[in-house]
Amino acid sequence: MRKIALALVLILQLISPISSHAIVNGDPAVGADHVVSLLDNSSGTPVTGCSGVYLYNRVVVTAAHCVVANGERAGKWRYLMEDLYVSQTGVDWKDSATTLSMVKVFKISVEPDYYNRWEPENRLFETQINDIAFLFLDKPLNSKPLGLFADKSDIEKIRSGAVPLTHFGYGCIAGKDGKIVSNDGKPYKTEGSTGTNAVNPRIPIPERFLEVNYVANKSACPGDSGSPILFSKNGIPTYVGVLFAGGGSNEAAAGTLIRPAVANITVFWPFEEFYKKELAEFLLNENIYRFAKSTLEIKRSIAEKRGSYYTDLSACYPGGTKAELQEFRDGAWTKAADALDWEPKTRCFLPGYGNPWTIYEAAEGAALRWMYYYQGNQITSINTYIGKKLIPQTDTLLSLPLNTVSKRKILCVKGKTAKTISGINPVCPKGFKKK
Repeated sequence: MRKIALALVLILQLISPISSHAIVNGDPAVGADHVVSLLDNSSGTPVTGCSGVYLYNRVVVTAAHCVVANGERAGKWRYLMEDLYVSQTGVDWKDSATTLSMVKVFKISVEPDYYNRWEPENRLFETQINDIAFLFLDKPLNSKPLGLFADKSDIEKIRSGAVPLTHFGYGCIAGKDGKIVSNDGKPYKTEGSTGTNAVNPRIPIPERFLEVNYVANKSACPGDSGSPILFSKNGIPTYVGVLFAGGGSNEAAAGTLIRPAVANITVFWPFEEFYKKELAEFLLNENIYRFAKSTLEIKRSIAEKRGSYYTDLSACYPGGTKAELQEFRDGAWTKAADALDWEPKTRCFLPGYGNPWTIYEAAEGAALRWMYYYQGNQITSINTYIGKKLIPQTDTLLSLPLNTVSKRKILCVKGKTAKTISGINPVCPKGFKKK
């Protein structure tokens, strides 16, 4: 069975290292509006290993290491796309009703330079950089998405430690014997955590990182990866970022923490533009994501639509053949791209034979050809090709209402005087009554 991996280990001062599930000594949060569990349905019975937040309509935010395979970059996922789902918000994911209500993930977006490599023995910690992922869903969840995130000025206030934070998550909890035990299927929360000015030297862009201190004997635990940290802004829950690592769960469960447990957060706001572009692309190609049977088929379909798909149908080539697309530039033929696959094989009648295809964004009018290597021989394709005109993925960046909430109006009266007050939570002035 393929399983979504538990979160990463981060050694933090005197706190014992632990992978980052649900909240140790947290309060029950069944019915919480925004936290979801990532579900691997490869066995037909969903299992979880990470959490997420329902931030926008049909969009869940989680940690990149929850979805990128170990030792791989974006595009190399932990599972087949047909196996990944998210739960409804705040549900017991072990309840049989979860299978009926969970929603399929159609697209995963992770920063292209994200690298899920964690080798403490070699001091390689790339997985902490840009550890955030966006999951685009088949349909909306049953609850209202959170819709708001902390901006740069909000984060600076949070770093001062003066803003109380709330953490929701699924995963391991404290057992009766003072040891952590597997999550019982329910979400938990802890309130009163505070931000710090701590800097992670491994993260080259400090504004994307936030370290959080928990209140006494509470902590994150394996499976909380991807879970949301929130704060209240004008009385409205607002998203701070995604938890990717932490420490202290064993001591928190035993009640022996020497100092507050900590969690490391990828701050959301610096990734707003990346998210907007990925959403625009998803909406443009939604039918491809909906009906494609594999990630490779999605890539091919989008490339065909864009004009960056190249194949050679002039002949069929046996298994074991290596192929590359070449471009003629500076007076010589130079490799442009290796073959990504040999599909569709149905065009060839001989068993084991196929046609290569690849994706390459050639300049319009460029001269292209295929070169084959088979049993020590080089074979040039019969046909040459001309670079196609590329169709932009999006003509303009969508204008998306990302960090706004709807305002409402109330009518306030005092004797014969009437005033209309608007705002997120409008209140009548002193001496006036709401009508």
